[in-house]
Amino acid sequence: MLLPVTEFQDSLDPSQTVLILLHGVFGRGKNFGQIARVLSKDVQCMTLDLRNHGTAPPGPLEISAMAKDVIDTCLSLKLEKVILLGHSMGGKVAMSAALETENHPAEWHHILKALIIADIAPISFTSSHRNMASDLARLEFPALKTRRMAADFLLENVPEVTDPAIAAWLTQNLAPGEYPYWETNIAQIALDFDNVANWPKEKNLSPYTKSSLFLRGEKSDYIPTKSEAEIFRLFPKSEIKTIENAGHWLHAEQPQAFLHLVKNFLETQFS
Repeated sequence: MLLPVTEFQDSLDPSQTVLILLHGVFGRGKNFGQIARVLSKDVQCMTLDLRNHGTAPPGPLEISAMAKDVIDTCLSLKLEKVILLGHSMGGKVAMSAALETENHPAEWHHILKALIIADIAPISFTSSHRNMASDLARLEFPALKTRRMAADFLLENVPEVTDPAIAAWLTQNLAPGEYPYWETNIAQIALDFDNVANWPKEKNLSPYTKSSLFLRGEKSDYIPTKSEAEIFRLFPKSEIKTIENAGHWLHAEQPQAFLHLVKNFLETQFS
């Protein structure tokens, strides 16, 4: 399927490098809007809504299929040079787009020039977000006229939502009003959440031999030390950088440090 695109320049030149930012589960492209606007001063940027998120079409939530969506969208736009930057689930989608060579058109692997992976490793996880997805899908909303009211409702009714910032972030997926509703396909996300948490180790994955940058939050456990051997096996030209005083949402918690490392990496791609 083709995905909704937001561009951050007046006119896209498909012959020049495009940085494509991929959001995490429960997110949408506009979560990366502020980061993309800053980076667009140096490189063409666009964000995508991945399937079941934002305004994207519905479909089974499966990493390989989501990677194909991204590739199909890039090819439909006739992009010639792409760098993928993915956070969390979006990072797994980006890694799948780089690794599963047997499932992708040959020209794609000439188009994909580099990867930036934000706080996720090519391993499976046990995540408390699974319960949160189920609880969000079961919610019955009263009238909620503002996102602030919606955030307060989530804090009071979803045990896994304890941080006001996370509650506010989740409301970006909610249309408030007399009859509030999820704009994101929360029910499908809850149904298929294990597909997002798991990593398809059994697949025949070809190492990605171009440059890759892995960024992890100092306070996060999504790129544990034990995963580094697998990262370097699958991405032999990768480096891992740690952002101090950041958790899983490192680009939101420490945006300046995040931008600094991303810009430095991009400079090496253009030198």
